[in-house]
Amino acid sequence: MSERVPSREELFEKIREAQMRGWPTDGVAEAFMEQCIVSFWLEEFDRCWKSYLCLAAYETTKYLSEQLKLLRENESVIREKGLWEEYKAGEEELNRALAFWSMGDEAKAYEHAKKAEESLRKVVKAIMKEEVKEISELRDKAQELIASIRQLEIPMLLELDDDLAPIEEKIKEADKLAEEGSYTEAEEKYKEIIKELEELKKQTEEKRKQILMGAGVTAGVAALGLLYAYKKGKLKIPPLKLPGLA
Repeated sequence: MSERVPSREELFEKIREAQMRGWPTDGVAEAFMEQCIVSFWLEEFDRCWKSYLCLAAYETTKYLSEQLKLLRENESVIREKGLWEEYKAGEEELNRALAFWSMGDEAKAYEHAKKAEESLRKVVKAIMKEEVKEISELRDKAQELIASIRQLEIPMLLELDDDLAPIEEKIKEADKLAEEGSYTEAEEKYKEIIKELEELKKQTEEKRKQILMGAGVTAGVAALGLLYAYKKGKLKIPPLKLPGLA
C-alpha cells in the first residue's frame, strides 16, 4: 500500500470520484466500496485507503480486461493507425497489474492499471470515429452530472427519482440512436439532456441549501448525499461499448 495515507478531505474526494465513475459495478466491488465508506465514517483512514485501493485496482483491471477483448477484435485497425506499440504497452501494463493483484498488492496493481488505462485510452480514442467520440464525451458528461445530482439528495427531504427518471429515459433513447448510427440526432439529444441536467443541478443545489439552512443542520451533513447515493444504488453507469470504429 502507498506509504502516505491521504487526508480525510482527499479520501472523501476519491470516494466521490469513484461514484462518479459508476463504481461499484458488481458484488465484489460493492464489498470494497462499503468497507471504504464505513471506514471513512469511523475515521479509520488507513483502512479506508486500503479499501479504496482494492476498489480502484479491481474496477480498473476489470474494465480494461473487457476493453482489451474489444480491441483484440480490431487489431488490424490498430496496426493501420500505427498504434501497435501503444496497444501492446497497455496490454503489458495490464498483465503486470493483474499479477500484482493476484499477489495481494493492491497499490502496485492500481499503479500499473492506471498506466495501462492511459495507453489503451489513446488507442480507443484513435480508432473511434469522430462522431462516436463526440457522443461518448457528451454521454460521459451527462452521466457525471447525474452522479453529482444524486449526491445532493437528502433522505426523506430531497429525493430526485421523479426528476431524473424522464432524463434517464432520454439517455436510453440517445444511446439507441447512436447504436443505430444516427449520430447527428444522438448528439443533439445529448446536448439537450445536458442542458436539462445543468438546470436541474442548479435548482437542486438551491433547494438543498434552503433545506439545510431551514433545518439548522450542521455543515457535517453536507457529506450525507455521498453515502445516501451509494446506499440507494443510484450511481451505476452502463458499461461503455466500442461502436463506430474508424
